Amino acid sequence: MAAAALEAAGEEGAGVATALARAAQAAHEGAEATRTMRAKVGRAGWLADRAAGHVDAGAYLVALVLDAARRARAAGKSIVLLHPGKSSAARESAATHTGAMTGDYRLMRRKVEREAVIFAETLQELGDIAEILLRSPRIVHPNLAVLGESGAFKALTLDLAEELGIPLASLDDGSAPELRAALPSFVPVSNPLDITAQGLRQPEIYTHVLGALLDDDRVGRRMGGLIGIQLHLTPGPLKIEAKNIRLKDL
Repeated sequence: MAAAALEAAGEEGAGVATALARAAQAAHEGAEATRTMRAKVGRAGWLADRAAGHVDAGAYLVALVLDAARRARAAGKSIVLLHPGKSSAARESAATHTGAMTGDYRLMRRKVEREAVIFAETLQELGDIAEILLRSPRIVHPNLAVLGESGAFKALTLDLAEELGIPLASLDDGSAPELRAALPSFVPVSNPLDITAQGLRQPEIYTHVLGALLDDDRVGRRMGGLIGIQLHLTPGPLKIEAKNIRLKDL
């Protein structure tokens, strides 16, 4: 029922909020209808007639998830989706559980991406995206600045930004005087910014560079992959301690 409601909403051109509301309602109705059904597959199938009079746990869980997604969307929260079923083997496997909810993966993805649903490809990505959203619930604008200490890291970041379509803030010697003043003369201003290993000899470079990035209105987000420092972002001057950790996100 929920799958049919989602499909019908998609065919009508309804947005994600409307589709989720209809699907959640249909899922609750469908879950309630399982009270009179005899389970044939899954764990409930072991109980056979003894399951009569009880709502199917899987159907009820689907209803809860869809209702949570509906409420999140209504509250303006981001929705992150990790959705298996790209392969024919995965869709075949799903038939033993929620087979009625499987369908054309590519079509589904195109539809929900248009509504700004964020897709995760792996469990690790799902956790990382959720953490980023918790740390940075609102992005003023997408331009990213990346700070690192390696030319290889810089090149890898450029490759990834192009692959994912991530806009990088335009920073150079002429347009970023504060950054230029914070860096040694042999380090050009760029984005991603490679401060080289000089930062390990002169830790104050991090303080000045990060201060300049935080003050630059062209930068919506700052990220770094650093070796050998720990940052304490507190009101007032930035404090740095020598630690062998990675700065993950600013």
